[in-house]
Amino acid sequence: MENKKRERGRPKKVVLDNEAKELALKKLKEALNAGESWAVTLVVNRIAPPMKAIAPVGSAEYQLIKTQVKKAKELEDQFKEIKEALGI
Repeated sequence: MENKKRERGRPKKVVLDNEAKELALKKLKEALNAGESWAVTLVVNRIAPPMKAIAPVGSAEYQLIKTQVKKAKELEDQFKEIKEALGI
């Protein structure tokens, strides 16, 4: 049995030749013109990727953001009070 060297890291990127790219674009255009929903979804996701949550609810990062927003609101309220006291 022959020992094979184990490859590490990410797999190598597959590079398509120009002919394959042109064929793929042609098929995509045909699908779009035919109103295929998968084609529309693919193009829309490329133009405007779907929004992703900043942090999962309940995570430490979420709690940190929530605390920072609370502090910012408190600071804004303090500024309003100072302005009112100064008559600005």
